[in-house]
Amino acid sequence: MEKDNLYLPIYLNQRIVFDLLAILEDGFSQMKKVSTSEQIDKSTAMGVDGEIGFNNIFAFLQTKINPSINHNTSKGSSYDESEDRIHTPNSLFSKLYQILDENKKIKVVKNENDIQSLIEGEFIEIEGKLLKNPLISLLDSFKALMELAIAFDDTNEGKKNSNKKNKVNNTVTRQMNFLSNHLKSGDMFDLICKVNQSNLNVVLPVYIEYFNNKNMNEIIDGNYKVLGKITNIIKSKEDEGINLLRNTSLSLMKESLLKEVMTSLTESPDFNIDSSNVNTVIGYPALQIIPIAIYR
Repeated sequence: MEKDNLYLPIYLNQRIVFDLLAILEDGFSQMKKVSTSEQIDKSTAMGVDGEIGFNNIFAFLQTKINPSINHNTSKGSSYDESEDRIHTPNSLFSKLYQILDENKKIKVVKNENDIQSLIEGEFIEIEGKLLKNPLISLLDSFKALMELAIAFDDTNEGKKNSNKKNKVNNTVTRQMNFLSNHLKSGDMFDLICKVNQSNLNVVLPVYIEYFNNKNMNEIIDGNYKVLGKITNIIKSKEDEGINLLRNTSLSLMKESLLKEVMTSLTESPDFNIDSSNVNTVIGYPALQIIPIAIYR
């Protein structure tokens, strides 16, 4: 990666980055030692003790720094310098990207025509608009509206009717929470990347723990690049699409039945929410990739 093209990952699967670098570089080099000798005219003694820790699930990133530099007053003195080179997860990603790019291992995919020559397992880079799984997005929107309705309920109808209405709203909210929780598997859920100026959709299974501050809201509806490894390619209309329920407890539910459930929940005289266009399968043209990083 060129120094004037520094990417900032918003999502980074650190485990994959570390594993790939360890394979490519035959493990990690932890310490660098330099010995030099020179003539000096003054005496200087300096010691630095410190520790840089990363709040990260990978312990080997917690690296101690104990450099020592000593100068003597005599001519022709020598000193030893000991140095620990520190890398952050983002700098390691930059290093991995540079290695893959220099070895021409990354294919840039811009539209549906490019997927015909792709092979599962290849590294690709795409750029486009990121969206939530449409089912999760619909449920989140409806839950927010229901909670708002409960909080600002108009009691002019009378206390009895108001309490009855709140009871119904609370029941529907619990149902929404149940569906939303079952659409996520171990804090893993799908994002959809709509590749710029094309009909290509890319499914990205992501983990919330790999987002900055474990918050994904800042990337929704934004335009980002994604580096990933291909796991599924939908090259024609005859190919089976990518099921957005595949990793959830609802995977055996037919799409028609799920739509019926969603329609019954969202059909309310108080809200204007259309669930008819929500699909659970992403068809041609489409890709599914393991996202390594989402960045700008």
